[in-house]
Amino acid sequence: ATARLLKAAPFLKDRSATLAAVVEASAFLFLKRPLDLAGKTAQPLKKTGAKTVLEKISGALAAADWSNAASLEAVLKRSAEELAVGFGQVGQPLRAALTAGHASPSLGDVLHALGAAESLGRIEDAVSLSEQ
Repeated sequence: ATARLLKAAPFLKDRSATLAAVVEASAFLFLKRPLDLAGKTAQPLKKTGAKTVLEKISGALAAADWSNAASLEAVLKRSAEELAVGFGQVGQPLRAALTAGHASPSLGDVLHALGAAESLGRIEDAVSLSEQ
């Protein structure tokens, strides 16, 4: 948890004017798996094609360079292009899978802060909730 917070410190500093804001902005880092993906939070996971998108992203991220947020963001954009969908169709289910609807920064920052094992685990958990 400390390692995640340290990775998140740069974007938390930029997004938070008070300590209370830091707590709110970092909440997604400390969620326990499996995340509570129900109700409105689960809607992006139930859309047609969400499972395919998450599986594609998971495969691409498994082979990605996790050393910085920009490289992870590039993987997401490339995956959207390969799937021939808009970035929103990639971003919405991925954000739901990673943050369970909590406020968060860019997806590259989210992935980098969570790290490979946690990010891929959260995506795998969400695939089971996606449409079949």
